[in-house]
Amino acid sequence: MINISDHIELSNISDSAELTKLMKPKENQHLKMLHARWVLKDIAQDGVPEICQTLVNEGLESPSLRYLAGLTRAEMYQVDGLLRRMFHEFGFEECTEIDAAWFLVKDLAAEVESGRMGAYEGARRLGQYGTDFQPLFPYLRTFIAAWNEWDEYPEHSQDLESQIRTAAAALLPKPAPPSPGKGSDVDRLIKIAHNQRLQGQDFNGRAAAAEIAKAIPAGLVLPGGVHDVWISIGTTQNLLLGVVHCALPFGLIRFEFEKYAQQAAKRLGMFFAPVPGPDIAVLSLTHESIQILKGSEVELADAGTWLTLNQLITRTSS
Repeated sequence: MINISDHIELSNISDSAELTKLMKPKENQHLKMLHARWVLKDIAQDGVPEICQTLVNEGLESPSLRYLAGLTRAEMYQVDGLLRRMFHEFGFEECTEIDAAWFLVKDLAAEVESGRMGAYEGARRLGQYGTDFQPLFPYLRTFIAAWNEWDEYPEHSQDLESQIRTAAAALLPKPAPPSPGKGSDVDRLIKIAHNQRLQGQDFNGRAAAAEIAKAIPAGLVLPGGVHDVWISIGTTQNLLLGVVHCALPFGLIRFEFEKYAQQAAKRLGMFFAPVPGPDIAVLSLTHESIQILKGSEVELADAGTWLTLNQLITRTSS
């Protein structure tokens, strides 16, 4: 698990007292980082008073902050409750672990892009977030690949450093991953495909799957559909590479095989969404999209959770 405090070093701010008085709590980077670390339950209690002393020096004020800044070692048991109260005093809303991790990812990416952090170390830490928080994997897989390649081929380090810093710069403007049930790019593609079907577009899922499979090296249509909802594309070893919907011009395919399917999908008028694998929970879908895929009403006991490809297949199969 990530030790988030590895990449946070607090220092005294040299700005004038007048400037610090103008600082708003929700704009204070140190306070936001403390909140993210607290949400992830990855903060050393005995380091909190020093952080809070820094926040006081930066012009922030609240009763709980002042109390936290003066805690003794014997009073560390109060840290969690006081932090909760302090964030409430500053108007911080509750956030998910994914939101908190994403905030820290963006901070790390800024360190890497600026050169304040080494490319290898940055790729390692960013890649670890992608491993520890599955919904972030699609955003951070570039760093995981670069980190592993650096270890395996150190002679390519100069090129990899450039790739890592470029990827960090590209990450900075990206919005946070959408929360489950709030809509995503996958939802958008599903609805486009659904509208095409409503407009009378003819689509043969089995024929489309066969053509997509033919474009993938060693790909084939696995025998039998999944209850007439999905057609699976795999290999002779039954490795699942992707699925094609039987009635919608829509499918999901593993990242590494997306490039093979693109041309055939374009010719077929299909929309493909990439996934890292069948068992990694990265899909954020609305209830409406799941119903479109299933073709009927569906009740979800665990609505609002991230789904794997295998879970999506199970939920939408008849």
